[in-house]
Amino acid sequence: MKIAFVAPASSIHTARWVNSLSENNIDITLFSLRCHRDIDGAISDKVKITYLAGKNSLAYFTSSNELRKHLDNEDFDLVNTHYASGYGTLARLAKARPMLLNVWGS
Repeated sequence: MKIAFVAPASSIHTARWVNSLSENNIDITLFSLRCHRDIDGAISDKVKITYLAGKNSLAYFTSSNELRKHLDNEDFDLVNTHYASGYGTLARLAKARPMLLNVWGS
């Protein structure tokens, strides 16, 4: 199975999700905004990370075409999106299909 994971790479929750899935032989590509980089190195080398352009909250809107191009170029079985308001908006604007939205946050 090949999953596109759309979430902040800087979140320990994201790291736990993608690391666990990749340890179970699931092909994971994490799409994250550049401003949410994994600076702690918490994400496994088994996970491919693609950083999308954008430096602030407007990037959720302005990076949708870039995400769409990536999704069109690879054959993902599922787009797993985390956070409804930020990354959920990004994935929705990119017309990600089929998409599973995980709602969590503060």
